[in-house]
Amino acid sequence: MTISLILIVSIFLFKVSNVWIFVLFFIITRTVTQFLVNVMDQYFVSVTPNHMVSFHSKITSLFQLLGIMIAPVYFAFILPSFAINSTVLALLSAYTLLIILVNTQSPTNVAQERFGTLLKGEKLTFQDILFLIYVISLASASLLFSSNTVFLLADYYQMKSSVLKSGVLLTTMNVFAIVAVMRTKSKLKSTNGELLAPSKMIHLKISIGLFIAMISLFLTTAITFWILLFLGALIGYIYGLFYLFARQYASYYSVKENKPLLISLYNNNSSYAVIISSIALFATAITTHILGVDITKYIIGCIGLFLIISIVASTCFIISPLRKVIS
Repeated sequence: MTISLILIVSIFLFKVSNVWIFVLFFIITRTVTQFLVNVMDQYFVSVTPNHMVSFHSKITSLFQLLGIMIAPVYFAFILPSFAINSTVLALLSAYTLLIILVNTQSPTNVAQERFGTLLKGEKLTFQDILFLIYVISLASASLLFSSNTVFLLADYYQMKSSVLKSGVLLTTMNVFAIVAVMRTKSKLKSTNGELLAPSKMIHLKISIGLFIAMISLFLTTAITFWILLFLGALIGYIYGLFYLFARQYASYYSVKENKPLLISLYNNNSSYAVIISSIALFATAITTHILGVDITKYIIGCIGLFLIISIVASTCFIISPLRKVIS
């Protein structure tokens, strides 16, 4: 039912011309999609043996990044039409439904589920809150950049064929993000079936690395597309590390502390990022319109602000000595 609803609403998205109806359909699509992804991920995390949690984190990150990479390639290099989009969505939905039905009917030998009734009486620790702030702020910065890449190339760098070049840039970033996930060794080694806690320092390094890379990207407008691609590859590689290690942390503590709340909130970080980055973009657009100034540099400023927040949150996350439970 969820997959059918996603298919129907998504197809309508390509046809509506009223912006408010589009926003409504978009919200419905994201809500049901995130619901389905979260339910599936909670199940797999709950039945995954300890020695396979790291593999689950890695393979999930890899295929989610592959999914993210397909979109800019599709819209940059293929001339989409309503018929093509509808057909592609129908095929993807049918394939997904088939895989779920086959796996549901097939006997499986899995570990006993760890999670009981979902989200009842669960609480987050202070470190969990800091971790989520770090993840959501970094995801918001990434989304703000990716959703405005065309305008940044056209207005900030004054490049021609900005749609095509933005597709190439985003594809390059995602390819190197995938390379980072594939090349990185597990940080969740198992000793006698017990998982070792993942390193927290890596998150601060990732935040600082992304901030420096973004500063280098926007330092000057006199930049060739090849240099832009090189910096994009660097940013993509660091983002791939963020994607992997953030998921490892969420998976580890969901398993260790027998609570799906953290993995649920982590899985919804992209939805939170959509809301936060959209509010930031809307506020920036209104402000720059009133002041009569160019919005481009202010968008870059918002990206920088989100990255600074991620640095502060990851720093506090590291120095916080206790996983004190809060309501």
